Amino acid sequence: MRDFSPWSQARLFALSGMLLLTGCGAVNGPPEAPSTTVMRKVRSLPANALRIHWKDAALVPALRAGHVCIVTYKTGHVCAKYSFGQLPAVALKEKLREEGWVVLDPK
Repeated sequence: MRDFSPWSQARLFALSGMLLLTGCGAVNGPPEAPSTTVMRKVRSLPANALRIHWKDAALVPALRAGHVCIVTYKTGHVCAKYSFGQLPAVALKEKLREEGWVVLDPK
């Protein structure tokens, strides 16, 4: 039968603590954790620039006339009308350029 007295538990704890301390290899502090993330270079936009991620429907010629809108914290609510056969994305880009915004394509 095993001895589970407080003294034997203390010896076991001390022994396991010594093994953990000597086994970690930390001489000058804790080791760096391995990372799988990649540092990406963040490109900041100018104050008057927008980067729009278009839906597929905005990049094909329209089957009927309509309007397309965008709402951002920079521009607020902006809408543009497009006609039959026109790309809704182009109509909105033109409207934003008229108001002084620079529209960038997502990369």
